[in-house]
Amino acid sequence: MLNQSSPVLQKWQELSQREQRLLSFLALFLLLALMYLLIWSPLQSAKEQAQADLLREQQQWQWLQEQIPAWQQVQSEQAPSVKALGSQNELMAQLQSSLRQFSLQSQLETLSLTQKGVKASFKQVDAQRLFKWIEHNERSGVKLVKLTIAPESAGMVKASLEWGL
Repeated sequence: MLNQSSPVLQKWQELSQREQRLLSFLALFLLLALMYLLIWSPLQSAKEQAQADLLREQQQWQWLQEQIPAWQQVQSEQAPSVKALGSQNELMAQLQSSLRQFSLQSQLETLSLTQKGVKASFKQVDAQRLFKWIEHNERSGVKLVKLTIAPESAGMVKASLEWGL
């Protein structure tokens, strides 16, 4: 690769064998250090970060698993007090009443009967009040079948909900 007349090769040949060996060891050491810094160290750091992430996610999963019995108990305690709705008209009346209660009627775009329940849609609604309204209706025994939400602006969302019996 190096031309016989290259200045680097000439300088190399002028060095004693001991100096050539020392420079070879130095070059090998620098190559190993560079490989460590550019390859091994980043891989080790990424591995350690992945292990820490895995541990954190496992702890969160365990915490969630521990919450299931408490959640099931709350659900079973609420279930007996729920009054079953017998018809779509009762469902519609319940939803209209709760819309007034949460002051959401002005933001309601449509509220219509479907084959299996009632569909409500909002073009732009306060997200916090919407979620409180949903929670209230679910606690009252109304089953939310489908929910589609898209953000509109700060605190406001576009929503489509389907309620069933």
